[in-house]
Amino acid sequence: MAIGMASIKRDALAYHKNCPMVIKSKSFPTRSSMYFHRLCIISTKKAMKKVAIKGPINAFNISLSNFFIIKPITQPQFFKTYVYLELMMVEATKIALSDKELEVVCNTDFIFTKHIIIQKVLQLFGNLAATLEDKLKKEQGCLPEEIFKHRPKISKGENYLLLPYVILDYPRCFAKEDTLAIRTFFWWGNFFSVTLQLSGSYKSSIANNIAGSFEYLKQHNYSICINHSQWEHQFSSDNYLPVSEQRTSLFSTKEFAIIRLI
Repeated sequence: MAIGMASIKRDALAYHKNCPMVIKSKSFPTRSSMYFHRLCIISTKKAMKKVAIKGPINAFNISLSNFFIIKPITQPQFFKTYVYLELMMVEATKIALSDKELEVVCNTDFIFTKHIIIQKVLQLFGNLAATLEDKLKKEQGCLPEEIFKHRPKISKGENYLLLPYVILDYPRCFAKEDTLAIRTFFWWGNFFSVTLQLSGSYKSSIANNIAGSFEYLKQHNYSICINHSQWEHQFSSDNYLPVSEQRTSLFSTKEFAIIRLI
């Protein structure tokens, strides 16, 4: 940084003081309008990029903040809200529970009992799966290798034709064209059942043995699926019929399932 002193004469100051100021117009801008337009495009693109990145984050933060904001409600406002909800539930919708429905809604013991029953069925199927694994290992030499590639699978649900169910699949070989499975099925309010499901190459190799056991199947109350799909488990005249009412030629269909109620 340079530091110095300078002396200015009085006539020089007077010259600058008395010198008239003249504004000279310029016919062209110092920078082209195209220059500013390019800068505008660049800044716009940067802003759009920031919005695309930060926009969803800011929206999430705003919605999260709104969720935790609790507005104070005065007593008259609370009463108005209560009256509105009551009118909406009773007068507008006209929905009412029957005596039986109200009794079920108020009875929590049923839900707890149902939970205990399902847990016991799951435990029962778990023990059955272990027994089946041990039994099949003893017959490993005369069974398809694919059987031993998959462990037993237990699944449950709440809506097979609106009723809860539990399923054990083992063995379970499910391919696009070939199926070999034994399905143990618990259906709430109906039954336990065991189903042998066959299709494709597995059906071709086993069907003759099953046909040879036709008399045994009749005597022990087995049923055979006549539906186009073997994945329907309810008993009806268009789904399962007793083997005793069928002919052995039914075993020659593309796929079939044989079921027995327990």
